[in-house]
This record gives sequence, structure tokens and C-alpha cells, in this order.
Amino acid sequence: MDIIIIKSVSSPNTVRVISDLGANVGSPKIMESKMEAIRLGLLDLFIPHQHQPTESEREFNEQKRLFDQIPPLLLRPYEGLFIASRNGEIVDSDADMDILIDRFFSRYGEVPVYIGRIGLPIREFIDTPF
Repeated sequence: MDIIIIKSVSSPNTVRVISDLGANVGSPKIMESKMEAIRLGLLDLFIPHQHQPTESEREFNEQKRLFDQIPPLLLRPYEGLFIASRNGEIVDSDADMDILIDRFFSRYGEVPVYIGRIGLPIREFIDTPF
């Protein structure tokens, strides 16, 4: 669902919300709405509703960004292992991700962290009867 907020230039306390346009930003239907708002002198703010990251998402993204700055040479000793990176520094590693997660949070508490596997992608095997 697209949501467009139109704030009146002449009446700053007047806000119109247009929703369920069933079209993407830039499509003729939304552009018509924008042009109509301009024609009526109502357009001051015209933005599609966007997801605002939560605090934990921002913290995770920051931890991931800092991890990505670690030189590859420093990651070589951890090839094939899961690592816990905090503030751009590898603070723990293990071959078992569950053990690493438990140990990390026991030691550091509920703090932002990036946990990933170095080198090979994670492979999961599913045992099926066929």
C-alpha cells in the first residue's frame, strides 16, 4: 500500500493522507495526485511512506558495517568458523553457531553484535524420507 502525505502550504495544520493508490511511486496515478495537489496549492510535502529502521536494525547495520571494514587478512585464521564481531573487532569464534551465540551473550549481555561465518557459505542438510 502506498501512502502519500500532502501538507497544505496555506494551512500548516492541515494534512491529507492518500492511501491505497495501488501504484508505485512515479506511476501516472501518483503523479496525477501530486500534480493535482500542486494545482490546488496544497503541496508542501509529498513523500511515500517508507520503513524507518528500528534502533536494533540501526545498531545491527552499524556492527555489519564495522565488520566489513576488517581486512581480509585478519579473517583468514577464522576460515570456516562462525565469528562474533563487536565494534569492528572479532571477540569470539566457534565451529558451532549456537554455542557461539550462547557464549557471546552470556559474556557480553544484550549488546549489538554481528555474527557470521567466514569463508564457506552456511550449508544445512535436511533429512527427508525420499
